[in-house]
Amino acid sequence: VHVHGRVEDTIVTGGETVALGEIEAALRSHPALEDVALLGLADARWGERPAALVVPQAPSAASHAARPAALRAWCRQRLSEFKVPE
Repeated sequence: VHVHGRVEDTIVTGGETVALGEIEAALRSHPALEDVALLGLADARWGERPAALVVPQAPSAASHAARPAALRAWCRQRLSEFKVPE
């Protein structure tokens, strides 16, 4: 997240400070992903919501394991619900 020329590694969602690195680490442990980037998206209700950009290992991996619903389920097993990225 860029704030006035500097990079922030935390966001505030629902009054909670969230370290994007924690979410990134959870996603990087997924075997079907090659690369991951996290950012905070503005949200009128929550302040910011974490969002993930992912690169699957291979096209075949993207067919199931790297789909958004599967990745959110992976994150839910490792993170609190408010940390699960879009």
